[in-house]
Amino acid sequence: MSVVLVAGLALAACGENRPVFDGATFRTKLDADKTDARNFLVEVRDAGKTLEGAREAGRHEAVRHCIETFGNSRISWAQGPDDADGSLQIENGNLILSGRCDGW
Repeated sequence: MSVVLVAGLALAACGENRPVFDGATFRTKLDADKTDARNFLVEVRDAGKTLEGAREAGRHEAVRHCIETFGNSRISWAQGPDDADGSLQIENGNLILSGRCDGW
């Protein structure tokens, strides 16, 4: 019985391990282009928590995708986390970033 309880607690804790950016956690979704996975779009939900944190959460997700898929973290941003606040794309409170994994 105690083994099942410990395993259940361990699994519950797994969902809590999202990185923290500027004091907040963010749900992110990366969609890679079906014909060329080097091209991607990242959506960071609830960017209003902290825009700086949302930028870094989006960068983190993009870098993870490029490293896991292509072996490096180089990205050419079309709409990137370092863009000025006024030029960022925010839709329904979500930050939208887009770019391309480089390094070929």
